[in-house]
Amino acid sequence: MLLVAVCDLAPLGATAPVGGLGSGSDLVLTLNALSAILTLMLVAVAALGVLNGVLLDTRERVREIGVHKVLGMTPGRPSRWSSPRSS
Repeated sequence: MLLVAVCDLAPLGATAPVGGLGSGSDLVLTLNALSAILTLMLVAVAALGVLNGVLLDTRERVREIGVHKVLGMTPGRPSRWSSPRSS
């Protein structure tokens, strides 16, 4: 059973549920569930974006290493010569 306080809100025509922090209305529970679902969707979309970037970079790098091997590089040299940190 839900108790309703009507003391100071009567002139406004509004009511407020009474029960403290433990009562938890349906609206709060629904908003919490919606927030959790949207957060999970956001994390999933971000993870897919990162995965897409990694896959595209990997496919591009495989082609570059293949070209280097055709040109006669040894197995250890492509990683050293084509890395962005080399000077």
